[in-house]
Amino acid sequence: MDNSTCSSEQEDAANRCRWFRINWKWCKMGSSSLGINIRLNPVVSLVSALIIWGFVAWCIIEPEKAHSEMSVWKKWITATFTWMYIGTQDAWAVFIIVLYFSKYGKMKLGKPDEKPEFKDATYFTMLFAAGIGIGLFYFGVAEPVWHYAPGENGNRYLGRYNDNQRAQDSINLTLFHWGIHGWIVYVVVGLLLAFVGYRQGLPMTMRSCMYPLIGDKIYGCMGDAIDIISVVCTMFGVCTSLGLGVMQLNAGVHRLKSVFIMMLVFFFDAPWHTLNLLVQSTGYYMQTIVQLGFHTDAFAQLGNAPDGKEAPEWMDSWTIFYWGWWIAWSPFVGMFIAKISRGRTIRQFINATLTAPVAFSILWFSVFGGAGLKMERNAALANITCNSTLGGKDAVESMDGLFRLSCRDNTDMWFDVMNQYEGMGSFLSVLSLIGIVLYFVTSSDSGSLVIDCLSANGDPKPPVLQRVFWALTEGATATALLYAGGDKALTALQTVSIASGVPYTIMLCFMCVALWRAVKVEAGDLDPNGPHFTTGLLDVLSTPNFESVSKVCISIFAPWYSMGIAAGMIEKRNGRMWTHMLIMALPFYACTAALVVGYLGYFSAEICYVGWTLLLGFFAYATGIRNSIRDKHEINGNVAEDFFAVSLLYPFAAYQMEHHMKNYKSTKRTDGNNIRNGDCLPESCCIPLGEMEKLMDPDARNTNV
Repeated sequence: MDNSTCSSEQEDAANRCRWFRINWKWCKMGSSSLGINIRLNPVVSLVSALIIWGFVAWCIIEPEKAHSEMSVWKKWITATFTWMYIGTQDAWAVFIIVLYFSKYGKMKLGKPDEKPEFKDATYFTMLFAAGIGIGLFYFGVAEPVWHYAPGENGNRYLGRYNDNQRAQDSINLTLFHWGIHGWIVYVVVGLLLAFVGYRQGLPMTMRSCMYPLIGDKIYGCMGDAIDIISVVCTMFGVCTSLGLGVMQLNAGVHRLKSVFIMMLVFFFDAPWHTLNLLVQSTGYYMQTIVQLGFHTDAFAQLGNAPDGKEAPEWMDSWTIFYWGWWIAWSPFVGMFIAKISRGRTIRQFINATLTAPVAFSILWFSVFGGAGLKMERNAALANITCNSTLGGKDAVESMDGLFRLSCRDNTDMWFDVMNQYEGMGSFLSVLSLIGIVLYFVTSSDSGSLVIDCLSANGDPKPPVLQRVFWALTEGATATALLYAGGDKALTALQTVSIASGVPYTIMLCFMCVALWRAVKVEAGDLDPNGPHFTTGLLDVLSTPNFESVSKVCISIFAPWYSMGIAAGMIEKRNGRMWTHMLIMALPFYACTAALVVGYLGYFSAEICYVGWTLLLGFFAYATGIRNSIRDKHEINGNVAEDFFAVSLLYPFAAYQMEHHMKNYKSTKRTDGNNIRNGDCLPESCCIPLGEMEKLMDPDARNTNV
């Protein structure tokens, strides 16, 4: 199938979404037409704009309160969700490794006979243009120095090693934040988006990623909700980069110009030292990647180390911020990588996205981070302190080319290092400034285009007027964050990345399930028309009726009733359902009571922990019921899906289980043979024509979870 055919499929699929179109042509000027041209999804665009502009208004009207609240959010998310941020990154990495070595690694992102659109050299160069460009300038020198000399707050290595080991650990932590764990989120999003876009003809928008799980529901409210979350998440991720860029510009292109700067610094500094550091850092990174990947600062966050060698807030300011930032950028970068990866195999895609960018990051931080650490150590030997007139915190001139970087503002560190090279310092600073400006403009332009595509159902070329609106929205959001943050603007930028990354972390987990299911269906290892629940988990939202809505509402307060009916019918019709109801009702209401009295302060706060423990017991029992239904009727899925369905959407899961057990019709004869075409069950004498057409059509897939 050629590209035009696939594009036609994507356009037909996109037309099933909601649209608002205006095309008023007033006059023509040469070959161009003047007028108003609008093509967008009204629900996604309006709701996303209201959320974002509401946030902007809050930051502008009440900046102090906004900053205070965001600081509280940041600390709460770190204290509550560190395990999730750290654990999911590792889980996604393991999933991609399994996919890489599986038989599905040979599958193409496109039709079997398609060739890659770009040659390998061009493809690798384009991957260099992805990622978080401005961050390389902002953190290139500053992050290794921060980890080397973390100040009074310290980090996990402070006071435990000699200076040489401390320097290496600072580089190693930086590479961890910019290495495989960061890029893995782009791999998941980009790979799934390219797979469903080029193999199944779905529009290039985030709702399409959920098609393997919810099927045609992506064209309704559920798809709109997915794109709304994606738009808001991407907006805050892009604004974090724009905010960092503004802060860097106040202190003082493409990736090829960055390489030029990097090579100049490499040769002007100490090339043999840099090469030693490059080799050594690569080895340290490969050796410690598993340990760092699972490290959550579990003891440090308690803040009760008798020797005081701990940094309770370090994880909050660094790893959690980075993971939130990378995740917030995943729709943006994932869509870009998907667009340029057509015709490549899954294995080629993973190879490229986890080698070229990561290798570039290692080289970048070895050069600039190494140069910064060398200046910091030489300044210490020269007795330069924060109070020194030359090279100190507020100094405008260096002492023999040296600044005490650990005392300097983070936005000054990059230019301090550039200016140490006599005769070339001004040139490198100007070149760096040009690079930052170009990255800033490119990030804003590309970010507004991606957000516009998401709000227009994946339209690859949305009208310019919409793009201008989203670009202005980006600028307003970044300005509001910097205004609310004041002298601690970085905290505000970190907070929105961390906060927006939380819901998308959950979505990325579902994307892994969707990708695995998609490749199995395409390989013929999973029958999409095989046994399934009689109603989808969220069918109540897409096709509501009085019975379904009322039962879901009842299940909010009494989920044990519907679940108990289903459990009883697993054994036999109207089996021991009251026993099951009692077993579930006791922990559910005990949990509710414990949480209420605990949070209202009528009892010790520890009673809440008892409540959460009872709730987990309820979820475990309900998971067992849903999994038993799967086993009994051979429904596709696994116990992990059952647990997430029950724990996150228990009222819907309760209704689904009861509905299935009451309405399920076996597709096997009593003699054990499958029903042949033309046969019928005792309960039915015919198959409706519409259902027969679905059975005959391989594209009519029922993918209820």
